[in-house]
Amino acid sequence: MTGTLLGSWAAVPAKADALLEETHSPRFCRVELVATPLGPRMANIQPYHTSILIDGVEYAFSGCGLGKTASIQSHRIAMRNEQETVVIDMGIHAVDADVFYKKLAPHFRRGTYDVLRKNCNTFTDCALYYLTGRRLAKKYRLAETIGRNASPFASLIGVSGGEYEANPAADDFDVNAVIYELAQEKPLATIFGIPLCVPAGSAGLKPALAWW
Repeated sequence: MTGTLLGSWAAVPAKADALLEETHSPRFCRVELVATPLGPRMANIQPYHTSILIDGVEYAFSGCGLGKTASIQSHRIAMRNEQETVVIDMGIHAVDADVFYKKLAPHFRRGTYDVLRKNCNTFTDCALYYLTGRRLAKKYRLAETIGRNASPFASLIGVSGGEYEANPAADDFDVNAVIYELAQEKPLATIFGIPLCVPAGSAGLKPALAWW
C-alpha cells in the first residue's frame, strides 16, 4: 500500500516467468486473499497491504503496475513480522488466469499507483470481485476510505512516512466503476445460470454449485 515500500516493487522478475503457469481456458483454482498490516500498530486505523493468490501465484499492484510472481514476494517486502501476514481462503472458482490478468492489467498500469486513491487494496478489491463476486472486507479498505475523503489523515496512518503527494495519473480512477465494468465483461462458468464455485473452507477440490 505504501509508496515507499510497495510503490517500487518490481512487477515480474524475468527469471520468475518460467515458474508461472499460463492458462488459456477456465479451470477450477483456489483463490486466496493475502493481507499484511503496515506501519505502527493503531487501535482504530490499521493500513494493510493486500494481494491475491490464484493456485499459489500472487497478483499485486504497485508503482510498476500489475505484478505476478510465484510467491507472496510483495508481502515479504512489507511485513513487520511474518506471523502477522494472513492468508484467507476465498474458495475454489472457475478461473482463466491469463484472461484475468489481461482484464485487470489495463486498469492498473505502471505509473498510476497512488498511495491513497489507487493502491494495492483497490486492485485486490477489483480482483476479488472479478474472481469470486465478493468485495474486499472494509477493514482492509478503511485507511483508503478515510484518506480519499480527508487527505490530512494520511499523516495519521503513516503513509509514506507521514507525507502524501497525489498522483495525477490516478485522478480519473474510480474503483466502483472498474468493478462494474469487470462485472459486465466476465463470462461466468454456470450450469443453468447458476455460478459454479466451491465455498471458502471446503476441504475437497470437487466443484459444487453455490451462489456468489
